[in-house]
Amino acid sequence: DLARFGARQAQAGPDDQRLWERFPCKAQAFLQRTRPHESPAVRAAVVRDISAGGIAVEADSDLHVGDLV
Repeated sequence: DLARFGARQAQAGPDDQRLWERFPCKAQAFLQRTRPHESPAVRAAVVRDISAGGIAVEADSDLHVGDLV
């Protein structure tokens, strides 16, 4: 699945504190809160980079570290 975004499962170098290497990615996404009673439930976002361990997204909203989307 990572190949679709120009990425692969590769371990990060010794200078990186993360386990997996991050690859730049330009993609549009939609984030949906796991608790739909919070508004707005769906938000537009931009994917900035991707790795085997996750993705970095940028959204114009009140999302916080630990929010489930």
